[in-house]
Amino acid sequence: MSDVALRKYCVAANIPVPERGHWAKLAAGKPVRQAPLPLREPGASEMVHIGGYAWNSDLEAQLAEPVPSRPHFAEPIDEVMQRVVGRRVRRLPFSRDLTVPHKGLRRILERDAKRAAKFAVHGWTWDQPKFAHGFERRRLLILNNLGLALAQHGAGMEVRGESAREINVTVGATRLRLAMDHLAAKPNRHGEWPTWEGSAADKMRIQVQADGAKDVLFEVADDETGKLEGKLATAAIEIVVAGEIAYRKRAEESYQRALEHREYLKAELDRRRREAERLAEERRLAEQNARRELLFQQAHDWRLAQDIRGFVRDVLAGDPDAAKNPGFEQWRLWALGEADALDPTQKGSFPVPENPC
Repeated sequence: MSDVALRKYCVAANIPVPERGHWAKLAAGKPVRQAPLPLREPGASEMVHIGGYAWNSDLEAQLAEPVPSRPHFAEPIDEVMQRVVGRRVRRLPFSRDLTVPHKGLRRILERDAKRAAKFAVHGWTWDQPKFAHGFERRRLLILNNLGLALAQHGAGMEVRGESAREINVTVGATRLRLAMDHLAAKPNRHGEWPTWEGSAADKMRIQVQADGAKDVLFEVADDETGKLEGKLATAAIEIVVAGEIAYRKRAEESYQRALEHREYLKAELDRRRREAERLAEERRLAEQNARRELLFQQAHDWRLAQDIRGFVRDVLAGDPDAAKNPGFEQWRLWALGEADALDPTQKGSFPVPENPC
């Protein structure tokens, strides 16, 4: 990895890097200044990962890794809030047009501009721009101003979907889902959130949730205390702090999952050990049975060989002149040869099966 690449990781994680000439001064014995590590930004990760993740399928190796430490956050959330509030950010006046659009809205605006151009030529209803007037125009203006306010705190926002209802906010390394709609808005039967056909005077609400969670971390709406337009600076601060709350909750959940995974590893290793012992016992019993079967077969063959030899002797004893018959002699030699082939004592070894399974 080059020093430029490493520097990019450090800058992205708000880690101070050495000043220009630092290493030359250090080599020359001159005094150098080491910048202190600042407080972690809200929602940012405590760990900087460089490169990919290598999965180790060895359960024992996984279990041998150090036990994860419970996440500890020395800075209370109240102090995080004070730190965010105390930042020197330029207070932006509410923009009532989209001449300076937030970058997260550019795709939405480009699509709406194309619809407006087609509508101007053909006048077809389905080409009407969705965000040119009424509730949706006000909603887009509020979204744009909120995105610009979030950018003052280093947070990003991206808006997707035909109705601009897919809103993701990134605070540090933490993703939040933002819902902004009419108080009575509901998804259709397909689970989609359509545009709201209403006036700019209709009441609107903003809700913030952690990505993949159902709990609402922050909510603000048009009410007796005022319109959303006057609450966006405070909302941006609350959303940034919500990002830190979501990060801490996710870190605790990740810690609990890591502990549960270790318990699973222990149980799985124990199960595999017991399974290996069971299979070993089955193999032992199978080998024992195979040896017995072989022993029984050898004893049977030995008895049969003895019976054949006795039979040949009895035939010869009953007819002493039979030995003079060439045909009888040939039969006798063949019968004794079969007896020797059957007799395990004539083979010189008593094999034991290596793997009867």
